[in-house]
Amino acid sequence: MNVLPIGPPHFFCSNRAMCMLKLREWRKAERDAGLALGVDAGHVKSYMRRAAARNALGLHRAAMADLEAAREVDADGGQQRSPPPHRI
Repeated sequence: MNVLPIGPPHFFCSNRAMCMLKLREWRKAERDAGLALGVDAGHVKSYMRRAAARNALGLHRAAMADLEAAREVDADGGQQRSPPPHRI
């Protein structure tokens, strides 16, 4: 039986990158986040995940470049939003 994924393919790569971060598989996380960005260069979470992986690998300048790119995409109406204010 073939299973067809539901949703945009960059989500799968980005989510797998997050899994790799949790497993401390930094190179795999960087690769998967990069694959997601290859499909959708406006996916803020992928920039954030690749930045985290690159930071863990000691690639601090590259991590900063990803954070800057995420900030620019977010300023242009990207996907990452601030959480709603906490209500009492």
